[in-house]
Amino acid sequence: WLTQRRTVVLEAWQPPVSVNVASAWGSVASVRSDATAPPRHDRDQPVRTESTNVPSRPNPGAGSTEEATALPGRLAVMPPVIVAIDGPSGSGKSSVSKGVASRLGFEYLDTGAMYRAVTWWALENHIGTDEIAGRLDDCAIISGTDPAAPFVTVNAVDVSEAIRTPEVTAAVSRYSAVPQVRTMLVQMQREAAGNAGKGLVAEGRDLGTVVFPDANLKVYLTADVQARAERRAAENAERGHDADVTDTHQSLAARDAADSGRAVSPLQVAEDAVEVDATFMTLPEVIDHVAALVLEHS
Repeated sequence: WLTQRRTVVLEAWQPPVSVNVASAWGSVASVRSDATAPPRHDRDQPVRTESTNVPSRPNPGAGSTEEATALPGRLAVMPPVIVAIDGPSGSGKSSVSKGVASRLGFEYLDTGAMYRAVTWWALENHIGTDEIAGRLDDCAIISGTDPAAPFVTVNAVDVSEAIRTPEVTAAVSRYSAVPQVRTMLVQMQREAAGNAGKGLVAEGRDLGTVVFPDANLKVYLTADVQARAERRAAENAERGHDADVTDTHQSLAARDAADSGRAVSPLQVAEDAVEVDATFMTLPEVIDHVAALVLEHS
């Protein structure tokens, strides 16, 4: 989305030799990946796909589950493996998703960051939820998909840290519930998946139920709200924000209610999702478990 809001920009993927995944469990897990990226003629340039064009690969979010077949005299082009990880706030989706993507040599997409980016932009420009639908053309987002160094920019401003403030956290549910916001971002997310290389690990709240109904693997990652509050408070402390566990507990409970109760794309467990309760699991254990599930389902 470099010059207009419906342009997907994927940074050229480079497989990390070693990546440290910051753990909300209070430790740092080192995840190695010896996978080699598939050859691409444009590895030194971002990949741009206009939403008005047909994606070069079958779109996993468009409802098609058929494998690509070879035309006479041509090689078959297989669609990327899509892993959709949903779950409530503070369940560890980001740490787990980045760890799994790094291990398997996949790209990574933080869909929650996209909603936070729109929310940040709206707050900065004093745009209310009742008027944002008519202003979305002015919001240009770029999202990096390298699990070792993900980022998000809005109108060429890096907001990777700014979108994690308490102010954005408190407002993101309201803006995420606007149908036009969700429609715009879902299209962007599907385009990103259609242009992924070997595979994509995406995290969010409605991926398995709405965005990628035909994902190779759907995971619903959850944990006890007290455990999530402690992990999120630790993350906030690292960023220099409010780290009170009690306040964080109340905030997460309110966010759970808002996400589960909204009319458009509520937080739900997909019927064919694998539920993973990480309350008593370490980060490396969860990454191991989900990575094994990916291999099993792909």
